[in-house]
Amino acid sequence: RIQEVARNSKSEFVLVAGDLFDSPTPSTSSVLEVLEAIGSIDIPVVVISGNHDYGSLGTIWYRDDFVRYLSELAPNLKLLLKREPLEMDNVLIFPCPLLRNKDTNDPTFWLRSFDWSSLSSDKPRVVLAHGAVQSFGGRDYTNFYQDPEKSNNLIDLNSLPNDSIDYIALGDWHNLKQINPKTWYSGTPEPDRFDQGNENQRGQVLLVEVERKKTPNVKSMPTGRI
Repeated sequence: RIQEVARNSKSEFVLVAGDLFDSPTPSTSSVLEVLEAIGSIDIPVVVISGNHDYGSLGTIWYRDDFVRYLSELAPNLKLLLKREPLEMDNVLIFPCPLLRNKDTNDPTFWLRSFDWSSLSSDKPRVVLAHGAVQSFGGRDYTNFYQDPEKSNNLIDLNSLPNDSIDYIALGDWHNLKQINPKTWYSGTPEPDRFDQGNENQRGQVLLVEVERKKTPNVKSMPTGRI
């Protein structure tokens, strides 16, 4: 269904903001199913690791079965486990993967010291990150983050150079949520059991049109069937 949305909208790529897998050690059969599904999409699928499938040594990303079948089944999958820019045909991606299940460091911290003036390209700049933010509410959310300084995988959006970034695609929050004009959680492409408030929107992806130094145009596209 994501493939159908991408094809109908003539999307140039798909972003997965972490938690492609529910576990850092999924079964081989699950790995093959996922790679086959991604390989059927005829555009790049850019993936970072999240808290469920974090990117440390010994996890799925380094396992023989994943590495062996990646190029065969899903040559279009671009796995980003390093915090360095990826330049594609019409966009610059700034990945902020989680390398641990729980990390007290902000996954976007490397962008604070990045030399944005070194970028000569006028391509739009998209941050792809996995973690929580403090700037929105929801059922039990405030209680969960009573002590933000000690929270894990916490992203401080105010520390990012807003003028240098055109869109921030976030993963972790299971619900569709707009944080500010440039920052969105897509939520899960299928509904799940997690209760995250009364305005609970899950079972969609986001179709984003982004240009350099312009406010992105974001549209929710339904994918959930369950």
